[in-house]
Amino acid sequence: MLTLPEAVSAASLAPAILPVVAIRRVSVPLKFTAGGWVTALDERLLNREPENRGLQYWTGRLDDGRMTQQQVVLGFVQSDENFRNLTTGFFQQYLNRKPTDAELAQYVGMFKAGGSQRDVQKAIINLAEYADSPLAPGTVGLSVYPR
Repeated sequence: MLTLPEAVSAASLAPAILPVVAIRRVSVPLKFTAGGWVTALDERLLNREPENRGLQYWTGRLDDGRMTQQQVVLGFVQSDENFRNLTTGFFQQYLNRKPTDAELAQYVGMFKAGGSQRDVQKAIINLAEYADSPLAPGTVGLSVYPR
């Protein structure tokens, strides 16, 4: 049995461990419903509150057993929205700007064709614009996930 220090409660740790608990199917009683779990995915992976239609779609598939939690996570991770968010974050981080619509389409397409985050990052830092950027050598721009 895991014992926590008095200053740390299981409730305070739940937001940090929820994705790990859900993905690994650890037998830990969670008070989250399918809707709460999907909402947490939206907030953590897509950086936003879920819209009603999407929430109903994913929770419906979880509730009726058509999809597992792992399949839902994969659906979020492999979504165009996630790929756009990652691409935008990489452009902010490495080039200190947002990508153009054409650049977004190019790098989302790269993800959809099986490219990894590392592949997309390498492609961006291989751009002449990155080499010519005024950032100091060995540094990068803004955080990948700006607040």
